[in-house]
Amino acid sequence: LGRSYTIMPSTNGVIIDKVGYGLAGDFENIAAENPTSGKSIQRKMDSATNKAQDTDNNSIDFHIFDASTPKAESPRYCLFDNYTFAQNTTLKASTCTYLFDGTNSVSSGIVLTIEQGAVVKFYDSYSNLNVNGTLKAVGGSSGSEKIIFTSFKDDEYGGDSNADDGAFLPLEGSWMEIDFNSTSTDSELENIILRYSGTFLGTAHPAIGIKEGSSVTIKNSIIEKNGNNGIKIENASPIIDSVKILNQKVFDSDIIANGAGIYITGGSPQIKNCEIENNTDGIYIMNAYPNNSNAVIENNIFKNNVSAVHWTGSNSFPTFSGNEAIGNGYNAIVFRTQTP
Repeated sequence: LGRSYTIMPSTNGVIIDKVGYGLAGDFENIAAENPTSGKSIQRKMDSATNKAQDTDNNSIDFHIFDASTPKAESPRYCLFDNYTFAQNTTLKASTCTYLFDGTNSVSSGIVLTIEQGAVVKFYDSYSNLNVNGTLKAVGGSSGSEKIIFTSFKDDEYGGDSNADDGAFLPLEGSWMEIDFNSTSTDSELENIILRYSGTFLGTAHPAIGIKEGSSVTIKNSIIEKNGNNGIKIENASPIIDSVKILNQKVFDSDIIANGAGIYITGGSPQIKNCEIENNTDGIYIMNAYPNNSNAVIENNIFKNNVSAVHWTGSNSFPTFSGNEAIGNGYNAIVFRTQTP
């Protein structure tokens, strides 16, 4: 561009960062050192946080890199920190591994598309994605084409993003959740792997929360090794088809349905052709008067859960057909009358 500085505005025009070097006309505090021929500047990493360093001083935040372009060394991740997607956006798999820190959100009416093969990591137990618009995450059927949602500590996908050489391993509840809110429409999750989500911070967060009014389809995916619930459905009617829901962890046994693969409180979800394995309850259906559940549950396999299905209350009317229960504590639908 013929100049030695870059200004990065947000979608509403507010300047969120400046980078200047040498004799730049604009910079933060003091300009970074001017690189000589064949070299470039590169942002430093903060060793305490494993994030890109940003003290609002270019001379401190950047160092000389022994290559003519930063592309010679791929970034460990691209960071979204409490970011709002306010215009239609596509996260390309070829760009980098993506890291979400804090509460990131998709505005109502906006589409966030995640390309097949992309890896999205979440920094810690407070990190989540609120979908008020539409999330399109449709991966491919092969391993390298699947879309991954996982913990920052997970080195299996996207490499050693936190540069700890495997010192800290991901656990259930390492990040909060993906939440589809009431204004969310036409979201699709297909051929994804989602794991290590579902934290407990006074409230039991599911890996995926689907709220009243939202419309979501989840197909051909794996939801595994999360805390609390794999999917929680609240007065909504998603389609969940050919999904493996495995190994949800109990964080508090006194909380209803904690550790269930799918927790339903109202709505008319369609749950079919799924493998639901190694949870407390495969599916827990909770009386939610006056918004009771008319779930359709068909052609699923329930395996090695405490109970295949737990049905509490007398005002929900789910239908069951073609399901199979193997090796559960109760190979049955367990009925229980709700008490105050």
